[in-house]
Amino acid sequence: MRKAKGERNSDERSGTQSVERAVGLLREISARGQFGWQLSDLSKQCGLNMSTAHRILTCLVQEGLVKQRPGGRRYLPGPLLYELGLSALPERWDLQHAARSRLSALAGETSGVAFLFFRSGDDFVCGARVGKAELRAPVFPGTRLPLVLSSGGAAMLLALPEPEALATVERNLAHLADYSEVRIQAIRHMLDSSFAEGFGVNVGDIIPGVNAFGLPLCDAMGSPFAAIAVAGPAQAFPPERRTEIYHLLEEAAIGLRAARC
Repeated sequence: MRKAKGERNSDERSGTQSVERAVGLLREISARGQFGWQLSDLSKQCGLNMSTAHRILTCLVQEGLVKQRPGGRRYLPGPLLYELGLSALPERWDLQHAARSRLSALAGETSGVAFLFFRSGDDFVCGARVGKAELRAPVFPGTRLPLVLSSGGAAMLLALPEPEALATVERNLAHLADYSEVRIQAIRHMLDSSFAEGFGVNVGDIIPGVNAFGLPLCDAMGSPFAAIAVAGPAQAFPPERRTEIYHLLEEAAIGLRAARC
């Protein structure tokens, strides 16, 4: 029997909603791929009740998109995500490969830890982390966070048209509604410093005691698709080094742009 128009629309909305929920769960799981999520925390983060989240996660586990840590109940990225990713965006794989040697040199020259970040909408995703320095920064390959939470993210915001950058900042801050006013003010201080300096400058604003600097990588149209950043303990990365570190970042960025062409 043919469904009424309203019924078809309802089914379509239901199907779309299920996909959106599954993608939201995958996004959050991938953002904490090193640590995983407990069901209660993950469902709360995604705005789902636990029974709905569990039902979707069970399906994702069966399909290999999600796995559970042996002996525990934390949800982690599954092997199918990696397999699917192998066929997507080969230019990003090429950039990651080229970036590792550049980032290794940058980390060595600064005695810090160097990062490659990719822009993903209003977020950044860590593509590489290189360096042996002790650094209290929970950002590893696969980590996804709002752009306003790193010097590399701030660098990409700087490269956007001002109206788009400001709108992105406000959406990011709305996403961080559970942050204290002190932390929000620290984020705004980092953004103000970055806009004043013309590149990403984070002087202990995101993680106390950790300073970081970043530069964007832009495509042929001038749109930022990635960024490189370097971070280290405040005593080793004082603000007085920002000009030196800026030039080292610029040299690495020029090399990566040339490798990408």
